Amino acid sequence: MNLAARSNFIEIQPVEVQPGWPPEKYIITYRCRGIASINKQGVPQISEFHQVSMYMGSDYPLKEPYLKWLTPIWHPNIDHLEPHHVCTNNVQNWFAAKPLAELVLAMGEMVQYKHYHAKWVSPFPLDRAAADWVLEVAEPQGIIGPGKPLDERPLLKPQRMRNQNTPAGNGAGEQPQKRIRPGLVQPSPVIVQAPVAVAEKPTQRETILLPPLTTKVIKFGNRTKPADDTKRLAPVQIPIPANAATTYSLEIIKDGQVQRVEQVTKPVLSIGRGALGKPVDLALEGDLTMSRLHLLLERDETGAFWITAKGQNPVLVNGRAIPRDRSIGVEAGQVIEICSYSIKIC
Repeated sequence: MNLAARSNFIEIQPVEVQPGWPPEKYIITYRCRGIASINKQGVPQISEFHQVSMYMGSDYPLKEPYLKWLTPIWHPNIDHLEPHHVCTNNVQNWFAAKPLAELVLAMGEMVQYKHYHAKWVSPFPLDRAAADWVLEVAEPQGIIGPGKPLDERPLLKPQRMRNQNTPAGNGAGEQPQKRIRPGLVQPSPVIVQAPVAVAEKPTQRETILLPPLTTKVIKFGNRTKPADDTKRLAPVQIPIPANAATTYSLEIIKDGQVQRVEQVTKPVLSIGRGALGKPVDLALEGDLTMSRLHLLLERDETGAFWITAKGQNPVLVNGRAIPRDRSIGVEAGQVIEICSYSIKIC
């Protein structure tokens, strides 16, 4: 759903949904340029409407979903005849136990001929007739080719994400503010001119000699007794927001039952199944569908929470999947779903 919201070319519709259960079957529609068929002269017939059915069986996610193309298609890695299977096991794509969003995006790029494998070498093309046409007609005539897709348009719109080096701005159109860490940079000494004494108004014209300018150097440090020529300054205090307490709580839920409440003090918390020699800060055991490192939870200087999905299977926030390897802001009280576990920030 998150992927479809970022695209003008992809539509995703869950079908045969059972109340109380996550969808197991989807119809995915692509509205990009692809080849539906070829005529007798070998000229491609272009279509901008393509559909595929995706079904997650009982062995998902250990095995990839069952895919069946529903509209006419002409591609070396998609069978244009029954049973209209889709081959994702080629040199460019391998999707066993990977997030569904990556599979959906890759199939769309296959329609655009950004990805295809037509040479009759392992892994072999699924559709031999389409593969021969690509090698004997399409590539020699420049219809398509490596680096020359049928449709060059990106399927996803650019996504504005958080800059990892600076916190997000406070409002729309507002520039991110620079992070300030007290104590990392010592200010340079400041030269302050002493005030110059002003003489009384002379009653007669005469030359007035003013005392020479003197300077006082303000030094920074923790000296117990300031010297006569220095002025002691108190260190600058940077206010900490009320919601930026150093400790917060995580409520750990498994299969609908609260297991425990963890107190967290680290600014960055690694969450996952863990492994021998590769421990994580918060180990969620007993679920083999969870990756060893599945999620990073970070709290920045402003007290805001950010999560970054790292695992093979998706992470849901309030029921919506989040993109992988991107920092997404979350609020306290929101539910983060990781396989059979749920985490709530308190």
